[in-house]
Amino acid sequence: LHPNIACITSMDADHLDIYGTSAAIEESFIEFASKVEDKSNLFITKELPIEGVTCAVNEAAVYKAFNVRIGNGSYVFDVQTPAEIIKEFSRVLKPNGLFIFHTFNRNWISNLIIIKAVELLVRNTPKNMHVLRLFIKPDELTRYCHQTDLNVIEMTGIKPVFSSIPLKNIFSGVVPKGLRFELTKSLQLSYMGYAQKT
Repeated sequence: LHPNIACITSMDADHLDIYGTSAAIEESFIEFASKVEDKSNLFITKELPIEGVTCAVNEAAVYKAFNVRIGNGSYVFDVQTPAEIIKEFSRVLKPNGLFIFHTFNRNWISNLIIIKAVELLVRNTPKNMHVLRLFIKPDELTRYCHQTDLNVIEMTGIKPVFSSIPLKNIFSGVVPKGLRFELTKSLQLSYMGYAQKT
């Protein structure tokens, strides 16, 4: 199989008569997931150890179902998506109005620096202050904007100036007062920009 789009909601140990072990089942799902080249077309539940777009019910995720209820004998629920959030921004903007954004890219570099390094070096970092699955890639943000009559005019990256962190502060658990950030062409970590409503 070479799917263009897929959804994986569980990797539980099942059909052990065929796969033998739970590890073998997990390996087969990971192999299947790797065949979806565009990971924005791979939908997963957040506990799975694979890269994809997360979905959940009443929990933080890229696609979130909430307000689940029964209506006319069927389950009914509301859905929150990145596109819907941006669509709402567009709805309240007047023509030529500006949508200004700042967010984090979703990749292994931002996971390492923005999440792991901060949790390691800054004491009392609130749990889930940054959640990787909620980060948004620049091409995803651009696509959501275009779908809602917003034209992205400019994006620029933001990165910490590591030389502004004194060595004595690295493992102090305190953010140094002199910590600085600078703009960069790279959008790998944090980025900001603006779009204009047509």
